[in-house]
Amino acid sequence: MNNQIFKQAQTLIAENSAALLTGTGVIGVVTTAILTGKASIKAHLLVEDMARQDISAGPVTTKEKVVAVAPLYVPAVASGLTTIGAIIFSYRISVSKSAALAAAYGISEKAFGEYKEKVLEHVTPKKAGDITDAVAKQQMTDNPPPSSQVMVVADGDILCLDTFSGRYFRCSIERIRKAENEINLEIANHNVASLGDFYEKIGLPQTDMSETFGWTLNNIIEIDYSTQMTDDGRPCVVVTFTNAPQPGFQDRHN
Repeated sequence: MNNQIFKQAQTLIAENSAALLTGTGVIGVVTTAILTGKASIKAHLLVEDMARQDISAGPVTTKEKVVAVAPLYVPAVASGLTTIGAIIFSYRISVSKSAALAAAYGISEKAFGEYKEKVLEHVTPKKAGDITDAVAKQQMTDNPPPSSQVMVVADGDILCLDTFSGRYFRCSIERIRKAENEINLEIANHNVASLGDFYEKIGLPQTDMSETFGWTLNNIIEIDYSTQMTDDGRPCVVVTFTNAPQPGFQDRHN
């Protein structure tokens, strides 16, 4: 029983190590500040006391002051070093997890692409279109638009759904197609383009992953459009990336 509890505790700590270290870093900053303040007060009183003890011997030298007060700052220094260590290790764990997530995403995206190619080899273009429309309809069902107004508004009067971020917005198909062409031109000229560049061109706000996902010469942007009807009878264009943006696209290019 105790062994099982110990293993569960180990698993819990491993899964939340970054959060625990971040919390330790926050607590360490506060603790270091408090310990430094207390040490400074004690050091000030100690130096004053040293000056009063033997006035005839002359003023206390700086070296003597440092030697006398240095031990008072040991707890603050130790706390500071622990805090720095926690922040560094938290950052390393976060970077490692992000790299692993990006690798897993790349593998799953490759597998999905291969699966999709095999499916298209065995169905007619019409059937493939029907499948695309069915997927788009399901995405709208799982993520319906607000009944009164959309969450994000851009130029144009057509309701659209960006399936990658799950956001509804208003835009024209012409503007989206123009953005697609401009992104591919940017890729041709600079080898890469970010998801944020695309969102900016269609009037969508940036997300936390906008600048970390993108396209390269080996994976240019391609978009599928599917026109669906919302439950309250509004037409909606479902915008889906045929070639999804990849995480760490700059590294993939390099």
